[in-house]
Amino acid sequence: MGVPDIRHLLGQELAVTLGDLTTTLEVVDWAGLRADSEALAARARGLGQDEINALYQGARDPVAEIVEYFLFEYAERVEDGDWLPFGLLGIGCGPESYTEMTNDGALVFDLAAEAAVLWVRDDEVTPVGHLEDLPITRD
Repeated sequence: MGVPDIRHLLGQELAVTLGDLTTTLEVVDWAGLRADSEALAARARGLGQDEINALYQGARDPVAEIVEYFLFEYAERVEDGDWLPFGLLGIGCGPESYTEMTNDGALVFDLAAEAAVLWVRDDEVTPVGHLEDLPITRD
């Protein structure tokens, strides 16, 4: 089983129920975010530290924000290609920043387990089935 096509969910106001929690779901284009992050890093190459600081103050790096605020110590699983983030929980749709102080975690595809969906929340990882099993509704 490959990674499900989520393009039809991008930009939609969605909610999902996970156990006893019903929360907002923002589906993200991880490949697009990675490309933006890599382009920002390329612009920083060869710059001095002050110029790099100025560049990053004026630009967002959504990948770094998501890793820091949603994936925590599991970032290595994403970097190694084992996990593919696709959903951010408990934030508004299309936020200006992913540095929300509170959120309900992230959903990732576990590529080592036939794209099963994992719910990453704080220091817990909970398997929640496959995408087609999730009760996703329009919010």
